[in-house]
Amino acid sequence: MPSLSVSRTYETGSALLEADLDAIRLAVPTLVNTTFLDNDNFVANSITASSKLIDNSVTTATIADTTITPEKIATDAVTTVKIADAAVTTAKLPDSSITTVKITDANVTNPKLASSAFSASSYVINSCAASGAIGNNVFTTFLTRTATVTGRPVMLTIDSGGANFSAEALLTLFGSTANNGTSFVASNVVGVNLSFFRDSTELARFTFTAGMSGSLNAETSIPASSFWFLDQPSAGSYTYSVRLAPYQVVATSVDWPSVSAQISGRLVVLEL
Repeated sequence: MPSLSVSRTYETGSALLEADLDAIRLAVPTLVNTTFLDNDNFVANSITASSKLIDNSVTTATIADTTITPEKIATDAVTTVKIADAAVTTAKLPDSSITTVKITDANVTNPKLASSAFSASSYVINSCAASGAIGNNVFTTFLTRTATVTGRPVMLTIDSGGANFSAEALLTLFGSTANNGTSFVASNVVGVNLSFFRDSTELARFTFTAGMSGSLNAETSIPASSFWFLDQPSAGSYTYSVRLAPYQVVATSVDWPSVSAQISGRLVVLEL
């Protein structure tokens, strides 16, 4: 470590010679210009103001590793222009640090959203009859589709498949005045319940009815796309289905009509 040291070349009480003075004179510029000063030449906390430092004299190479801590950075001292491009990565952001107020209006575009789920079953035509006694309501599953969703709302609906314009998406209800060979002559109402299910949970039920009178059979249809439901599941994989349950209302006679329902179309599961 450099330090100012001048050897004494003269005796106590003797006169100073030229050589003695030259030794002192040359030692000072040698220390300042050649060997320089280091940490040991400065008293602790002796350089107290930035005004004592020449501009641009403190460079990256002269700053020891890990010496700049958060406490050494003034509030608002790190501005956008001081951050290198691509220097702030996902790992540098704490959880929940980007809040709604930090996002500029209209700044989240569709490409930045997670892909939404879309799933559709095959187009089918299926029917089922009422089961059991009067008023019995037994569901039969026809259209099913499994979808993995992210937690956004999910729309369930029934359509014809789009490409096949000759196909129809219909719910049709049939009621016959003849049941087991017995003519039914009293007035009655037949109906069918259509329900959307998520796994084993019934989400929504719709009722479609038709009136019968005397010896007239009932046959009536409604577009299957009339039935839709907006589900709000948590993120995960689910099996959605459409189920039908034809039924009879208690007749005024000892007999009741034969009832069946037919659905044509496909189940569409669309995450919004």
